[in-house]
Amino acid sequence: MSVLYAYLLVIIDFIREYSATIIAICALLLTVIQAYISRKHNRLSVKPSLTVSTYAEYDAPNRYVCVIELINAGLGPAIVDDYIIVYDGKEYYFTNHEEFFSLIYDDVFPDNCIYKDDYFYLFRYGSVIPAGESQEILEISFHFKDDDELKVIQEKIKKFSLKIKHHSIYDQKFTYDTSKHERSK
Repeated sequence: MSVLYAYLLVIIDFIREYSATIIAICALLLTVIQAYISRKHNRLSVKPSLTVSTYAEYDAPNRYVCVIELINAGLGPAIVDDYIIVYDGKEYYFTNHEEFFSLIYDDVFPDNCIYKDDYFYLFRYGSVIPAGESQEILEISFHFKDDDELKVIQEKIKKFSLKIKHHSIYDQKFTYDTSKHERSK
């Protein structure tokens, strides 16, 4: 009997003796891998993805309307933790509509706003933005005398941004910053 044949018999005996253990270990390993993949898939399947749609239009002579809409384009709800408005690099936290409109009417656009049609949606801690839904968060009408004044208004509008800190139902934390127009962890 050759050495190779003896070695082969030892391997066959080892496999025969421990085959159930080897199969059990392989099954356990594959189960752990499958559980990890499933967990990752479940988290991705309910991940929110916020984005903003902004548009502006002339709805009458010398009247300019700016509308901002927040959209959850993700597959799961976004639960709001914090809602910050940034103007010219300074962060503002508002607890009511009057504080926001005071900034807009008194500080930023004292001579240009038309008050009666303006709208602002204030998100609170725990507000939910369902998947696939959108929420108009701001509509402001401006009056301007000429093109130069309109350009000043448009430049001031560009200095605004939103930071929305939110989480998924799996408590994954995200921050959406419109100045970067990207979502970050």
